[in-house]
Amino acid sequence: MKKAVLAVAMAALCAAAVSAQAVKEAEPNDKREQAQAIRVGIGVEGLYQVDRDLDFFKFTLDGPGRTMVQIDLSAVPGANRSLYLYNDQGRQIWEELGEDALSIFGFALAPGTYYVATSAWKANVRDKYVLAVAGLGPWKEGMEAEPNKDAATATEIRLGQSVEGYFNAGGDSDFYKLTVDKPGKNLLQVDLSGVPSVRSTLRILGADQKELWQTNNPTHGEPVSVSSFTVLEGVYYLVIQGSHKNKAVRYVLNVRDLGPWPEGQEAEPNH
Repeated sequence: MKKAVLAVAMAALCAAAVSAQAVKEAEPNDKREQAQAIRVGIGVEGLYQVDRDLDFFKFTLDGPGRTMVQIDLSAVPGANRSLYLYNDQGRQIWEELGEDALSIFGFALAPGTYYVATSAWKANVRDKYVLAVAGLGPWKEGMEAEPNKDAATATEIRLGQSVEGYFNAGGDSDFYKLTVDKPGKNLLQVDLSGVPSVRSTLRILGADQKELWQTNNPTHGEPVSVSSFTVLEGVYYLVIQGSHKNKAVRYVLNVRDLGPWPEGQEAEPNH
């Protein structure tokens, strides 16, 4: 209980600090070409001045590697809002919707320019929103790197490694790329920890992205495992999906090498 109260207090202090040093929104910024430049670590205050108002902002990340980024949008009374993240070409990377405070986090972004936009269905010229982009430090091995929703953006995972991540949305699929560099047939065990209120699915795909195996647990919050799975040298994709969003509790994905396949033992998959 004390830890929970402390966490809430710290979050409130951080929000107050961002608000205290926030810059003012500069209209017009209704298009990507008009995006207002903001600095990482400095918030911006704005207003939804008309129905379906859309405000664009842009920020730049320096190298050399990827940076873990969190984007927070404060709540506005009675506003049903959207929060978007785009790359430098205007391609949408992520979207969050809702009436409460919104957050995009767990994203490992490469150096470059990115765009953030927020919109609301109804105007509210009394209550300001605060939008803040925070850099959480360099991405490190063993951390999920959002966006990783397909094979092209899959996070690398190695034999014997554990990776932690979040189910950022209901139905969120996270792709991990596993390269097996051991010759011959080998056995793997893949374990996915349980996350409260989430029913998890684990799929294994081949290099051609054809499904080789799928397992799920019908009970919310329970772990999922694939044991004694036979692999050859090559590339595989592990795809995990959560039935519901949970941004409070991380999942842990672990891949274990069980050694060479014993001749005469059943070799899954064999269907």
